Amino acid sequence: MVAAVRAALLALAVVICYLDHIALRAEARYAISQSSVSIVTGILPEAKVFARDRQRAGEWHFDFTSTADEEIFFEAENKATQQWREWKRRVRSLRAYRQQQQQQDATNARDAADDDNPAGDHTRGTDRHSSALANYFTERQVQKRFQARIKKQGGFNTSTAEGLEEASSEVRRDIASLWDRLQAAGASSAPTDQAYLGLVERHFPHTYVRKWDHTAADSPFPSLTLLHTPFLLEAEVLPHVEKEVEHLRELWRLRRDAAVSTTAEVDAQLSEMADLVESSRACCTQVVSLVAPLAEAASRLVASNLVATRDAISANDEATEAKRAELKQLHRQRSSLQKAKQALDRHLGVYTGVLRRHQLPNAEAVLFALELLAKQRFGDDVQGVIEAVPILSTTAPFTGLLEEEWTTHVLRPFCVCVLITAAFLWIAEEVKEWCLRRVQASKARLVAGIRSPRGAATTGTGRFRKLFLLACLLEALMPPLLPALVFAVHLRSAADWSMAVVKVMRPSQRVVCVVALLGLTVLNYVCGVLVRRLFLLIDPSVYRRRHAKMK
Repeated sequence: MVAAVRAALLALAVVICYLDHIALRAEARYAISQSSVSIVTGILPEAKVFARDRQRAGEWHFDFTSTADEEIFFEAENKATQQWREWKRRVRSLRAYRQQQQQQDATNARDAADDDNPAGDHTRGTDRHSSALANYFTERQVQKRFQARIKKQGGFNTSTAEGLEEASSEVRRDIASLWDRLQAAGASSAPTDQAYLGLVERHFPHTYVRKWDHTAADSPFPSLTLLHTPFLLEAEVLPHVEKEVEHLRELWRLRRDAAVSTTAEVDAQLSEMADLVESSRACCTQVVSLVAPLAEAASRLVASNLVATRDAISANDEATEAKRAELKQLHRQRSSLQKAKQALDRHLGVYTGVLRRHQLPNAEAVLFALELLAKQRFGDDVQGVIEAVPILSTTAPFTGLLEEEWTTHVLRPFCVCVLITAAFLWIAEEVKEWCLRRVQASKARLVAGIRSPRGAATTGTGRFRKLFLLACLLEALMPPLLPALVFAVHLRSAADWSMAVVKVMRPSQRVVCVVALLGLTVLNYVCGVLVRRLFLLIDPSVYRRRHAKMK
């Protein structure tokens, strides 16, 4: 029995030793060597990156004592990195070249199609919106259509009634063709028009109207509609559209006598197209004037956030799982901030050019401006690169006005209004006291029996009473009416900004602003009451009169 127990213990010991041997071999095989490497600051930035990667992988590192040893050690990695960057650069340049060639081929194909089918030779009902407006209203295309129309008009025999009728019909067809093309501006199947419709339906339904749809255009406040269809997003084509409309108008003036029944319809179409150009230009200018300060402030804030994110990435040592997850989040945030900064810098240059050099924005800049307005003025969740831009203002989502706009256009005029009210009420109280003293002096002379010229005392007393009543009336009207007058004058001086910001406000934001103005009016009235009470406490004549009544 004892021998069996000894044999079992010996076998168990052998098994345990064998398992320990296997475990040690596995640990030695898969062990991660812990070591450190010190890189001298200022040499080979690529070497530092490779050193961190190798340290994470568990490889051995070395303490380089000289730059030559370090360059030799990392020569293969640096060469591979340079080859990779060169290959990516070539791929990008080749892709850009192919894209440029495709655009050039498409332009040549459109030019050939226009040569085969000259302007004016259209039939109603065909798809005229297959090409974008930006490609249709170029300087070259507009000039070609001008020449084609003039050549075609020269081919008609206008000395006869039949030839004059044919020439007039041709001009009417050209006007109808342009009318049909512009009617779909902002609402066609083009990507920019679809993006525009999506924006206005999600974020601007309160200021959106279909201008030529008479059932929807009869809104209670038509002047407060900033966005509409038709709307020319490509503001760069507005001068070319204006030239073409003017050219067709001149042709119609020469040929309108031959068309009696359709004169009113064609005149209405020309007038609507001219209004479309003007309203699109005004809308683009107002949108850019509102978004330019927002884009500038957002660009500064995104740049500072990007610097802070890069510093946080550099300081993260990935020591724990939580820090590694935080590093992934920081990398995603840096990528989104970089995209937002590039878009902001690109479009900010366009907005600055519009305001300073009276240029016109492109469709991409207008759409980006609407997205930024929706994010900053309304606090909406806007998809795309705008997600990385934080909300700059706490008052804008509720009132539609930024803090700077509140200070400039509301608080400063209100302070001026309070000062004017206080000064006016103080002067009015002085005038009232002066009138009372003069009336009391006249009564005292009458009681003392001092004679005055016939009617002089009565006339003077009547004038003082009228002046006293006028001062009382102005004291009652000045506090509530002065704020409205001051704000009206101030907003009239900033008419471009005020009209644009009122149009872009939501109805709830307009209500909040009106309530705030009413509250400031009440506060101005309270300040006026306090000024009057202070005058009654300080003025010595009032004190003497009260003291006499007490006696």
